[in-house]
Amino acid sequence: MKITLEHIKQAQENIKNITLHTPLVKSHILTTPGRDIYLKLENLQRTGSFKLRGAYNRMLQLSAGEKKRGIIATSAGNHAQGVALSARELDVFATICMPENTPLTKIRKTESYGAEVVLYGANFDESYSYARTSAEKSHQPFIHPFDDAHVIAGQGTVALEILADNPHIDVIVIPIGGGGLASGMAIAAKAINPHIKIIGVEAEGASCFNESFKQHHICSLDHVKTLADGIAVKRPGEMTYELLSHYLDELVLVSEEEIKKAMMLLLEYHQILVEGAGAVAVAALMHNKINPTYKNIALTISGGNIDLSTLSKVIDYGLMQEKRRISFTIQLEERAGHLHELMHILEQYNANIYSMTQSRNHVNLQFGYQDTDMVLETNGEKHAQEILSAIRESGFILSNL
Repeated sequence: MKITLEHIKQAQENIKNITLHTPLVKSHILTTPGRDIYLKLENLQRTGSFKLRGAYNRMLQLSAGEKKRGIIATSAGNHAQGVALSARELDVFATICMPENTPLTKIRKTESYGAEVVLYGANFDESYSYARTSAEKSHQPFIHPFDDAHVIAGQGTVALEILADNPHIDVIVIPIGGGGLASGMAIAAKAINPHIKIIGVEAEGASCFNESFKQHHICSLDHVKTLADGIAVKRPGEMTYELLSHYLDELVLVSEEEIKKAMMLLLEYHQILVEGAGAVAVAALMHNKINPTYKNIALTISGGNIDLSTLSKVIDYGLMQEKRRISFTIQLEERAGHLHELMHILEQYNANIYSMTQSRNHVNLQFGYQDTDMVLETNGEKHAQEILSAIRESGFILSNL
């Protein structure tokens, strides 16, 4: 089936009673003079990502017999929730195979919609192979997360909403994992405005499309590793590779550090909670990977399903990077008043102690001293340097900065 604008418009009609028309908001932090930046907030979609759109549109195509047998799907998390909610709405039993390292929040949410979750494999591709084999043995329909015409058409409805809300958008930046979202959005956007630019973003640790485009054929990566688990795919889809080879204008890569910084910016300045995959479009813009001549840009925030432990690590990393939290080891004499002298300095400079651990067990520690590992909260790099300089000038020995 050749996917057209009409298929995507039909998908929009199909899913209108279950999905939300998510906001397109202007980012006053990222907007600069002569360049307007908008965020398409699919993290606010039901189930926390765009995946519900394609999953529900595909599930509507099931015959009565297929619905009775139940379906099988595989997912790193977001497609799982989309399929699970769709199955509940359509009274279909769903078995979802997910990688063993899937964040707990995605597993719990998938189960909360009534699906059975099976954990298998170290990554999406191992989980996918297991699920496909299970579907063949049980003769149950397999709901593909991206390489399916109805799924792609459903995802394309994101672009219809963007251009309905702001017809002046001339660039759309889209995360790429398996390529279903970018394929559907590109078809819709270019049918409405042939001059619009479609830019895809992959994580450096999961750049299967970038490698495939370089080799001019579909390639499988040996391994994938990225914070952006929602786009951690080893191999492009057959359909999506063909579509994006035709429709994609540019493809850029972002590093793990760039993804973390984008997540922090969205959380702190926009109060928007996103997962790693949801931040890659912002990461590309923040780190000057989008042509500065492009003026009206929509960044697709694809999802917000992040595990709390992962979020905590990202926040810790961001605070350390900006020197709003600093760690060091300081040698303290074992005499009355020495610790008090240190506390006096910290009080003078209004530094908050986040944690402090004392030890006498280091091999090279001088007799009569103890090492104290400290983490301080500061107001940023300048404040941090003032505190550290004052501590050194008072004769304290610092290490492990």
